[in-house]
Amino acid sequence: MIEPQEGQGGATVVYERSDPQWPAIWAALGRRIVAEGLGDGTDLVQLHDGEGWQYLCTTIAGDGQRHSFRHRSHPRAGVRVSFDLPTRED
Repeated sequence: MIEPQEGQGGATVVYERSDPQWPAIWAALGRRIVAEGLGDGTDLVQLHDGEGWQYLCTTIAGDGQRHSFRHRSHPRAGVRVSFDLPTRED
């Protein structure tokens, strides 16, 4: 994890691929892709026009963590798609 930066909405961190939370962060994206009807959740990149899903950062605030993703040219939506996904409490 890269050191947190304090901002208006809380601290912002960027998890690195080697972080133990990395798989869970991307699993959250897969669940949202399915819930929104944008895919079946097996392809978490969804490459289209040279663009794919990008993990941007995680915001930590009093209500928990939110992971931010974007896709600049989603193949099904035909437009830019962004998600701020809350962490999942199981």
